[in-house]
Amino acid sequence: MISKFLKGFVFAFKGIRYAFVSQINFRFHLFAALGIFLISYFVGLTRTEWLWIITAIFLVLIAEFHPIITTMQVLSTIFLLPPFC
Repeated sequence: MISKFLKGFVFAFKGIRYAFVSQINFRFHLFAALGIFLISYFVGLTRTEWLWIITAIFLVLIAEFHPIITTMQVLSTIFLLPPFC
């Protein structure tokens, strides 16, 4: 049970690595997020402002993964499901 759980993390990190290597927009958003974190640290944001910044960054990164997920769903539907004839 635990090994399946840990394998899930391995696959997740492989997916993030693949997105970083193959998607230029994902790299841009990660570096922009790093810049935002640094600027926010030096500006001295409140805890609430930090939560909003982190939420916005995660929403952008999730939106970057959406096309990848949609494409994988379509391909798996086409190639893995038996025909309905």
